[in-house]
Amino acid sequence: MVILASKRASDPRSAARIAWGNVVAEALRKQNLSVNAAARAIDVSRNTLQNWLNGDADADLHTFERLSELTGLSHVLLLELAGVLPPELGPIAYQNQAAHELREGLRRVKRWVDQAIEAADSPPAAQVAGALLSRSKEWEVTLRPAVRGSQYRLLQHTYLALKPLHEPALPEDVAREEVHHLLADLYGPYGLTWREQEAHDFIDHPPFVLQVPDHERPRGPRAADPHAPAPILALGLPYAHAEFLGSYVAHALGYGYADLRYGPRAPSAMREEDGRVAAMIEHAQHLMANHARRQVWSLADHRVLRALDEELRTASLPLVLVVEPGARLRARGCEVWNVPEEEMAAAYQQMRGYLEDPPWPIVHLPVDDDLGPDGSVDPGILVDTMVRLSIDALTAIHRDHNGPGPRRWLTVPGHP
Repeated sequence: MVILASKRASDPRSAARIAWGNVVAEALRKQNLSVNAAARAIDVSRNTLQNWLNGDADADLHTFERLSELTGLSHVLLLELAGVLPPELGPIAYQNQAAHELREGLRRVKRWVDQAIEAADSPPAAQVAGALLSRSKEWEVTLRPAVRGSQYRLLQHTYLALKPLHEPALPEDVAREEVHHLLADLYGPYGLTWREQEAHDFIDHPPFVLQVPDHERPRGPRAADPHAPAPILALGLPYAHAEFLGSYVAHALGYGYADLRYGPRAPSAMREEDGRVAAMIEHAQHLMANHARRQVWSLADHRVLRALDEELRTASLPLVLVVEPGARLRARGCEVWNVPEEEMAAAYQQMRGYLEDPPWPIVHLPVDDDLGPDGSVDPGILVDTMVRLSIDALTAIHRDHNGPGPRRWLTVPGHP
């Protein structure tokens, strides 16, 4: 509970500090925000914020914008109460703020309209296929959705099977280069990637398979809750489905979502493994350094984990959801992602190190290894398991990290 300042002012400067502290403290109380939670949100210590609220020190002006978001108090009012806005400039400042808020409101309306058009328009995979066919007559495209889950039926992604119609046939590297050129502007917005491992659901496997994520697609924040941690990392191993869990948690919190596999990268970086890994490492470093955006991002590639081990251990991460796969799931990950057993074992030991001596706040999410008969891993059972594990993650975020309660959790994307 926030305690309002009650000391007497001994001079005008002290009076301004105390008036500022009382107004802000009352606003935090109305938002049901503790001093601890508010301090974390504006990235200062609890003692620092308490001193500001008590009128013992001048508040840092750089925090006013975030405080305005937390409390609902206008930025101009905070400056005015702090005594740093001359009275003669007050009307001008309020006019400027009103104009700024009007511009922001128009931008939000445009985003809502764009989102509505996108939702009413064709699915992302169909848009990509349409773009390819409109830009070249030398390709045949077959769309095949990958729907997983038994209790929760989810469209995870859509495969685009590409068959070149060139005569004579193009070499594979030349054909891929042509696709890169034709779809260069769509890689980032749609999260396009070549399917590295064998694509399910095909009898005669096509030579080129482009994957368009649906459930795990990159997306910006919607109505993100201002109290929960920002950002959140979902950390796992290949085929442990930490990416799936992260995307569901992001959906439920209204956060943006970034999967390293589908992150921003130059099309040329998709040509070979080294380029893909280097692009993922660079993207992860950018996300680790950005604590302002309310988003969930996932890291589950053993090569990226190995390269970033030291940076991860020293990074200041607000919250990490650690998805720990059992032995059966790790073995399946070796098969699906062509990971040598010794590399998977090393990555698992690296993860165990994070769990035994956490360098950041964590939520430990062990995956039940009973995922199918006779030691197999059934994709439908695995998706259902990850949905339930996502609920466990949201429960922990609500209970221990100031996240929203169940009434704010949304339905599973793609599930009625």
